[in-house]
Amino acid sequence: MMRINVSSARIHTFLKKHPVIFSKYTNKLNISRYFKATMSQATRVNPKQRFSIHTNASRSTFEEQLALLQENSQKTSEKPRQKWARPIPNINPDVDPIIFQQFEVDECIDQSSSMRSPMIRMFGITEAGNSVLCYIKGFQPYFYIPAPVGFKNDDVAEFQTSLEYALQREMRSQGRQFVTKIEINLKKTIQGYHGNRKCPFLKMYFSDTKAMSLARHILDF
Repeated sequence: MMRINVSSARIHTFLKKHPVIFSKYTNKLNISRYFKATMSQATRVNPKQRFSIHTNASRSTFEEQLALLQENSQKTSEKPRQKWARPIPNINPDVDPIIFQQFEVDECIDQSSSMRSPMIRMFGITEAGNSVLCYIKGFQPYFYIPAPVGFKNDDVAEFQTSLEYALQREMRSQGRQFVTKIEINLKKTIQGYHGNRKCPFLKMYFSDTKAMSLARHILDF
């Protein structure tokens, strides 16, 4: 049996205010239980009220932290920006080598050339902290295709003329050569098993990447 200890003075004071309890609760244990349950209900706090109090406290703390961050950012922005003084190298490009770490590479067209030749651009930085932009000229894009069965060196000129005519017709350009050179090379293929035997491939050079992409489309390769 559970035992509840409540002082008799508090019980009598409570019963004087609620005399109807005598008719319903004659047992002292029941009276004590009713007394404690009633008093606990009177002292309960609304959960929504507790949540709102906690939220307001957290919100005020958050607003204080936000205001502090804004104040610090304003102080930082008012400071003068530091400039990184990069050393000016004393380099003779005809004699001294330029060693740099490459970060990115892409291709572009040489606008200064009347032939609009392709170029490779390499971006990097030296060990001393100098930025480098390196232009690589004289580069011709190319790709390989397997040579047809029985294809010989005597067939290269006729094949190059036919491919050049197809590119001229598709690109609608006259007086410019797109296929600069075609040669036969013996290479190992990665398709299928051929042992150590090398197969003939056609290595085709083009004046720019646009003509090379169109040639691959024409040859369906």
